[in-house]
Amino acid sequence: MVEKMEDNWMKGISNTTVCGWFYFLFVWQSVMAAFAILGIFGIAFMGGQFGLSKGMRLTQILVMIVTAGIAVASALFLYLICDRALIAPAQQA
Repeated sequence: MVEKMEDNWMKGISNTTVCGWFYFLFVWQSVMAAFAILGIFGIAFMGGQFGLSKGMRLTQILVMIVTAGIAVASALFLYLICDRALIAPAQQA
């Protein structure tokens, strides 16, 4: 049997409240990923207009790709926390 490591003060917080918070963070990370993806296209197609060298543009594009990847992975993880850890056990009960 698995013992829950939950303090008494935390039992009063509903799963809906926790899911709402994680959903807000999911939306926030999704927006950050969208901005990073837009930044990739902006730097790729308009970077020359701002006097950026090719090497600088490639570096910025690589940083934006990593940023977008981290944001997408984080958003999916936040969504799964709520979906699998909180909603699924409540539906089984």
